[in-house]
Amino acid sequence: MFKELSDSYSEISASESDSEEKQYIESGEILGKDGYVWLQKPKAVRRTLMRNIVNETPGPKGNGCQTDTPLKSFELFFDDVMITEIVTWTNQKIENVKTSYTSKPGFLYNTTVTEIRALIGILLFLDATKSSKESTASIWVKDGTGKPICIAAMSQKSFCFLCIAYALTTQTRGPAKS
Repeated sequence: MFKELSDSYSEISASESDSEEKQYIESGEILGKDGYVWLQKPKAVRRTLMRNIVNETPGPKGNGCQTDTPLKSFELFFDDVMITEIVTWTNQKIENVKTSYTSKPGFLYNTTVTEIRALIGILLFLDATKSSKESTASIWVKDGTGKPICIAAMSQKSFCFLCIAYALTTQTRGPAKS
Protein backbone atom coordinates (compact mmCIF):
# COMPACT_ATOMS: atom_id res chain seq x y z
CA MET A 1 0.00 0.00 0.00
CA PHE A 2 2.85 2.36 0.79
CA LYS A 3 4.31 1.71 -2.64
CA GLU A 4 1.01 2.65 -4.31
CA LEU A 5 0.88 5.96 -2.41
CA SER A 6 4.44 6.88 -3.28
CA ASP A 7 3.84 5.93 -6.94
CA SER A 8 0.75 8.11 -7.13
CA TYR A 9 2.63 10.98 -5.45
CA SER A 10 5.53 10.69 -7.90
CA GLU A 11 3.06 10.67 -10.80
CA ILE A 12 1.43 13.84 -9.49
CA SER A 13 4.76 15.59 -8.90
CA ALA A 14 6.03 14.46 -12.31
CA SER A 15 2.93 15.80 -14.05
CA GLU A 16 3.24 19.11 -12.10
CA SER A 17 6.88 19.51 -13.08
CA ASP A 18 6.00 18.76 -16.74
CA SER A 19 3.38 21.51 -16.70
CA GLU A 20 5.87 23.93 -15.09
CA GLU A 21 8.47 23.10 -17.77
CA LYS A 22 5.93 23.69 -20.54
CA GLN A 23 4.95 26.98 -18.93
CA TYR A 24 8.58 28.15 -18.85
CA ILE A 25 9.26 26.97 -22.41
CA GLU A 26 6.19 28.79 -23.71
CA SER A 27 7.30 32.03 -22.02
CA GLY A 28 10.82 31.74 -23.48
CA GLU A 29 12.45 30.89 -20.16
CA ILE A 30 14.21 27.78 -18.92
CA LEU A 31 14.46 26.96 -15.24
CA GLY A 32 17.83 25.66 -14.12
CA LYS A 33 18.36 23.03 -11.41
CA ASP A 34 19.47 25.72 -9.00
CA GLY A 35 16.33 27.79 -9.67
CA TYR A 36 18.01 30.31 -11.99
CA VAL A 37 15.76 31.39 -14.85
CA TRP A 38 17.53 31.39 -18.24
CA LEU A 39 16.15 33.32 -21.22
CA GLN A 40 16.03 31.56 -24.57
CA LYS A 41 16.22 34.83 -26.51
CA PRO A 42 18.49 37.77 -25.65
CA LYS A 43 16.92 40.82 -24.11
CA ALA A 44 15.90 43.56 -26.50
CA VAL A 45 18.68 46.01 -27.30
CA ARG A 46 18.07 49.40 -25.77
CA ARG A 47 19.22 52.74 -27.06
CA THR A 48 22.61 53.82 -25.64
CA LEU A 49 22.34 56.82 -23.35
CA MET A 50 24.08 60.00 -24.55
CA ARG A 51 26.24 60.18 -21.44
CA ASN A 52 27.74 56.77 -22.29
CA ILE A 53 28.78 57.69 -25.83
CA VAL A 54 32.49 58.58 -26.15
CA ASN A 55 33.31 60.77 -29.14
CA GLU A 56 37.03 61.21 -28.49
CA THR A 57 39.66 58.88 -29.85
CA PRO A 58 41.77 57.14 -27.21
CA GLY A 59 45.46 57.82 -26.80
CA PRO A 60 47.75 60.75 -26.08
CA LYS A 61 46.64 64.26 -26.96
CA GLY A 62 48.51 67.48 -27.69
CA ASN A 63 52.25 67.31 -26.99
CA GLY A 64 51.90 63.67 -25.96
CA CYS A 65 51.49 62.65 -29.61
CA GLN A 66 55.05 63.75 -30.42
CA THR A 67 56.73 61.71 -27.69
CA ASP A 68 58.40 58.61 -29.01
CA THR A 69 60.69 57.76 -26.09
CA PRO A 70 60.09 57.29 -22.38
CA LEU A 71 62.45 60.22 -21.64
CA LYS A 72 60.35 62.60 -23.75
CA SER A 73 57.22 61.40 -21.99
CA PHE A 74 58.92 61.96 -18.63
CA GLU A 75 59.92 65.49 -19.68
CA LEU A 76 56.28 66.34 -20.42
CA PHE A 77 55.52 66.03 -16.71
CA PHE A 78 58.88 67.09 -15.24
CA ASP A 79 60.40 69.84 -17.36
CA ASP A 80 63.84 71.39 -16.73
CA VAL A 81 62.40 74.35 -14.81
CA MET A 82 60.62 72.08 -12.34
CA ILE A 83 63.63 69.81 -11.86
CA THR A 84 65.91 72.84 -11.31
CA GLU A 85 63.49 74.17 -8.69
CA ILE A 86 63.53 70.82 -6.88
CA VAL A 87 67.35 70.74 -7.00
CA THR A 88 67.60 74.28 -5.60
CA TRP A 89 65.31 73.66 -2.63
CA THR A 90 66.75 70.20 -1.92
CA ASN A 91 70.32 71.57 -1.93
CA GLN A 92 69.25 74.32 0.44
CA LYS A 93 67.87 71.72 2.86
CA ILE A 94 71.02 69.60 2.47
CA GLU A 95 73.15 72.62 3.45
CA ASN A 96 71.06 73.00 6.62
CA VAL A 97 71.44 69.29 7.45
CA LYS A 98 75.22 69.27 6.82
CA THR A 99 75.83 71.30 9.97
CA SER A 100 74.39 68.56 12.18
CA TYR A 101 77.00 65.98 11.04
CA THR A 102 80.40 65.97 12.68
CA SER A 103 82.00 63.77 10.04
CA LYS A 104 80.99 64.04 6.40
CA PRO A 105 79.42 60.77 5.14
CA GLY A 106 79.81 59.78 1.49
CA PHE A 107 76.21 60.59 0.62
CA LEU A 108 76.17 64.08 2.15
CA TYR A 109 76.72 66.33 -0.86
CA ASN A 110 74.64 68.67 -2.99
CA THR A 111 72.45 67.00 -5.55
CA THR A 112 72.31 67.51 -9.31
CA VAL A 113 69.60 67.58 -11.97
CA THR A 114 70.61 64.08 -13.12
CA GLU A 115 70.37 62.71 -9.60
CA ILE A 116 66.90 64.19 -9.03
CA ARG A 117 65.74 62.76 -12.36
CA ALA A 118 67.07 59.37 -11.23
CA LEU A 119 65.31 59.74 -7.87
CA ILE A 120 61.96 60.54 -9.51
CA GLY A 121 62.49 57.73 -12.01
CA ILE A 122 63.17 55.23 -9.21
CA LEU A 123 60.08 56.40 -7.31
CA LEU A 124 57.93 56.02 -10.44
CA PHE A 125 59.45 52.60 -11.16
CA LEU A 126 58.84 51.38 -7.61
CA ASP A 127 55.24 52.56 -7.79
CA ALA A 128 54.68 50.94 -11.20
CA THR A 129 56.07 47.61 -9.94
CA LYS A 130 53.98 47.87 -6.74
CA SER A 131 57.14 47.98 -4.63
CA SER A 132 56.49 51.34 -2.99
CA LYS A 133 55.90 49.75 0.43
CA GLU A 134 58.85 47.35 0.16
CA SER A 135 61.86 48.03 2.37
CA THR A 136 64.82 49.74 0.73
CA ALA A 137 67.10 47.00 2.02
CA SER A 138 65.22 44.39 -0.04
CA ILE A 139 65.17 46.65 -3.12
CA TRP A 140 68.95 47.29 -3.05
CA VAL A 141 70.02 43.75 -2.05
CA LYS A 142 72.65 42.44 -4.47
CA ASP A 143 71.96 38.70 -4.23
CA GLY A 144 69.78 38.67 -7.36
CA THR A 145 66.46 39.33 -5.65
CA GLY A 146 66.81 43.15 -5.62
CA LYS A 147 65.84 45.59 -8.35
CA PRO A 148 68.85 45.99 -10.71
CA ILE A 149 67.53 49.28 -12.12
CA CYS A 150 67.56 50.85 -8.65
CA ILE A 151 70.97 49.42 -7.84
CA ALA A 152 72.40 50.84 -11.10
CA ALA A 153 70.80 54.28 -10.66
CA MET A 154 72.09 55.19 -7.17
CA SER A 155 73.10 53.77 -3.81
CA GLN A 156 70.58 52.93 -1.12
CA LYS A 157 72.04 55.56 1.26
CA SER A 158 71.82 58.29 -1.39
CA PHE A 159 68.23 57.31 -2.18
CA CYS A 160 67.16 57.40 1.47
CA PHE A 161 68.98 60.67 2.13
CA LEU A 162 67.48 62.39 -0.92
CA CYS A 163 64.00 61.15 -0.03
CA ILE A 164 64.36 62.58 3.48
CA ALA A 165 65.84 65.86 2.20
CA TYR A 166 63.06 66.21 -0.36
CA ALA A 167 60.40 65.42 2.25
CA LEU A 168 61.87 68.06 4.58
CA THR A 169 61.93 70.54 1.70
CA THR A 170 58.23 70.05 0.96
CA GLN A 171 57.40 70.37 4.67
CA THR A 172 59.13 73.73 5.02
CA ARG A 173 57.74 75.17 1.79
CA GLY A 174 54.16 74.04 2.42
CA PRO A 175 51.72 72.77 -0.19
CA ALA A 176 52.28 73.78 -3.80
CA LYS A 177 50.10 76.59 -5.14
CA SER A 178 48.26 75.97 -8.36
